[in-house]
Amino acid sequence: MLNAHVGAAATGLPKSSRRAFLASAAALSATLPAAVAAAAPADDPIFAAISAWREADATWLAKLDKHCEAENACAAENALMDPCLQIELCGVPFSFKSNAEITYFLRNLPNRGASATENVERMEAAEQRLREALEAERQRVEMVRSKHDLDALEAHHETASDAARIALGRVVETVPTTLAGIRTLAELMADPDLFYTGQSETGLASLAAACRALLPAA
Repeated sequence: MLNAHVGAAATGLPKSSRRAFLASAAALSATLPAAVAAAAPADDPIFAAISAWREADATWLAKLDKHCEAENACAAENALMDPCLQIELCGVPFSFKSNAEITYFLRNLPNRGASATENVERMEAAEQRLREALEAERQRVEMVRSKHDLDALEAHHETASDAARIALGRVVETVPTTLAGIRTLAELMADPDLFYTGQSETGLASLAAACRALLPAA
């Protein structure tokens, strides 16, 4: 009996050969009588693997939709990106994302005739006001993001994405044990954009193993 999972190596087939192999495997498995199958389709592990992946993928897409909704809501309130204080000086816009940027900016302003002491006092007062304004903006952004649960939804969708990727990996590692399974996996493999790096090669190796076991030699 075939092993349910294999650590398949890359086949190195060019894209045109891969497409031809997938088409041939699906077509041939569809024309042969079911009597030559090694097991009933219900016992083929590929179907359980695909079902688990589809469920994980649907969960991820649902969580992704919620995260996108939260992102759009935060963007509408100008709270999607990191806090940024924007000011205008002599008609020129400036923006600050940290206290260090504020300090650097003020210390490089020219001294407009004031005494050294007056200049220091003025710069210190300006720096304090800008720091307070930046902190207020940071708190506002944090409040908006919290209101829409953005950070938690992002974590949820990333976790679900990882689960879907792992489930898809299990699909391509599973060797079909029936002709119906070969056809189903071949049809799934026909969409190369569906897979992550290395998964297409693993799926092709699983298909090849199933074909060697179930399909007659040419």
